[in-house]
Amino acid sequence: IDVLEDPLLRNVIILQTVLQEVRHRSAPIYKRLKDILHEKEKHFYTFTNEHHRDTFIEREPGESANDRNDRAIRVAVKWYGDHLEKARSEGLKVILITNDQGNKEKAEESGLLVYKCEEYIKSLIANPELVDRLALTNDEKNDISSSKILLQGLQNLNRAIHQDVVAVQLLPREQWVAPSSVVLHDEREAKDDDATEEEEKEKAIKTIAADAARKPTGRVVGIIKRNWRPFCGMLNSSLIKE
Repeated sequence: IDVLEDPLLRNVIILQTVLQEVRHRSAPIYKRLKDILHEKEKHFYTFTNEHHRDTFIEREPGESANDRNDRAIRVAVKWYGDHLEKARSEGLKVILITNDQGNKEKAEESGLLVYKCEEYIKSLIANPELVDRLALTNDEKNDISSSKILLQGLQNLNRAIHQDVVAVQLLPREQWVAPSSVVLHDEREAKDDDATEEEEKEKAIKTIAADAARKPTGRVVGIIKRNWRPFCGMLNSSLIKE
């Protein structure tokens, strides 16, 4: 979604099938995608393939909902390509972007022009800055089995809050820890010794964590974009007498 929001990326067709699946998976991402569709200068459009007689398909017996949706996407892409050929739109090609390996292989077997998101973005050599907006994928190096990186402790959060766009440094494997339900409370009214106590608690958590439960752990090294929004809170009176 970060790549799609970039002003450099234009002339994109979002299928109705894709839009519905995004809405089902993540409401915040769905809203961001709808906002992109409303930006006229980006030329993003929705194609209602689920209500078009040439692109609507029924779910076959034994076919999963995900496989049916993948097949609907391939059918819509093929129809759109044929439609442009009949309209004699020379030089225009329909490119399917998918990170689903199975869907990609079936699309290639059908003769469709298809790329993974990373492949397509890296092919845009005139705009190398787009690569920085790519999300980490499962087949990245560093042997990380998930695109999620654990950020634990106030020091590692580095003042970042939910939905901030941040730069994260992946810590060495020996510094990886397991997720913990222990909450490290930052007592603002306490003295400097509290910082030492907090560090000792974090070290204790790392010691207890079993190697098998450790997750890729990182720390925020910079806040690229703040997610500014109103907050509600309260201020406790200081226990220190001046």
